[in-house]
Amino acid sequence: MRRMGGGDGSGLAPRPDERTPFPLDLDVFRARLAAGDEQALAAFTLGAAWLREGHSGTFRSWKDIAFLRENWDGPIVLTDAHAAMHARVDGIIVSNHGGRQVDGAIGLFSALEKITASSKIRSGAPIMYGLALGGEEGVEEVLRALLADTEITLGICGYMNID
Repeated sequence: MRRMGGGDGSGLAPRPDERTPFPLDLDVFRARLAAGDEQALAAFTLGAAWLREGHSGTFRSWKDIAFLRENWDGPIVLTDAHAAMHARVDGIIVSNHGGRQVDGAIGLFSALEKITASSKIRSGAPIMYGLALGGEEGVEEVLRALLADTEITLGICGYMNID
């Protein structure tokens, strides 16, 4: 698949000045895993489980959170302040990473201007890039990417479709 936009931050690619460096030295982590470091293995196992759950296509609801709250006394931290308050969670996360696709609530934009600035599509320019890079096929590729992002965002919000 061709990458839309250049390395200068144009198009759908992340802008170089907006990238966050990874906080972990992977060579050190791999060496710790290979040496049988239990803490590294636990972190790896937890991370792998989180990825499986987050990308499983399984949708959770607030009933699941209520069940979790009733059966677990550990902290629960979420991103939906209003619904989280009713579920008696311990905190919420306001972030433009991971959930940045759905952090577009009006109140959030008003309170956190930088989150709006992290939006990757601000105009019809990606469609024009698609035309320039591949004509009709390029535009179709851009539209497929937008549809895929919409499906991912719906899933992050807990919806299977827009109905």
